[in-house]
Amino acid sequence: MAGEARVGAERVVGVITANISLAVGALFYMGWCYTNAVYGYFRVNPLDLEIGPTEYVLRSAGTVFSSALVFGAVIWLVVTGLPQLRLTELVPERAVPGFVRRPLRRAAALVGDPLGRQRAGLVLLLAAGVLVLLSVARVTDSLYLTLALTAAGALLLTQSAGTGAYAVGLITAAACALWAAGVYAKDKGTAEAHEIARDLQTRTAVVVYTTKPLALSGPGVTAEQLPKGNMYAQRYQGLRLLIGRAGRYYVLPVGWRPDVNATYLLKESDSMRIELLPGS
Repeated sequence: MAGEARVGAERVVGVITANISLAVGALFYMGWCYTNAVYGYFRVNPLDLEIGPTEYVLRSAGTVFSSALVFGAVIWLVVTGLPQLRLTELVPERAVPGFVRRPLRRAAALVGDPLGRQRAGLVLLLAAGVLVLLSVARVTDSLYLTLALTAAGALLLTQSAGTGAYAVGLITAAACALWAAGVYAKDKGTAEAHEIARDLQTRTAVVVYTTKPLALSGPGVTAEQLPKGNMYAQRYQGLRLLIGRAGRYYVLPVGWRPDVNATYLLKESDSMRIELLPGS
């Protein structure tokens, strides 16, 4: 008995570890998609920022993660665990009205009928195919719904078709979920980039002092010749900080416009002093 309990506990730990690893991997991917969308909008490669895996995960958890993703994870668990759920026993007959009991009974009948699950899965996959054709024809673009139907259809179709087929269904569903998560993170990042560009005036102001003139220009950028005798000869104002990483500062003209103005990379040195001030 003790050996069986130990084996059971090891299996539980293995399942938990595998799911945690999957969740961390998904958060890393979403964090990368989000970061790439934010800084790619300003023509900055995230690889140049030297962001580590932990920061990608934290960026994802702090800015991308939402209740919608929690709901999606719950749906994923319910769909993958349908064969083990006893829906009619979980919900007492007197506890819910008839309009709720009837769908539960139908779902329970579907769970208990392998052929019914396969039919439902096939219908969902056909519906996903129709949405793909409509998207190609530019009639509608329902990517999230298409991916959801594909994932659910693949799971239902393969649950009773053997271990190998079900593994393919799980991989297909996981790929769809990861695809949807990446698109969602990218959309969030693009929206964040638009907000940064719209509110540049309020971001951290950057004042640059240099010993030699620099080719810093753009809407709102001013260059001032400092009096002789100063350590620095030029002062540039009208810049805003996009991000700073280990002595490197990516700055934008305060009137920056996409596809028109440049993003500047400045490195603090003996010939350049960078001051960070509150935005206005």
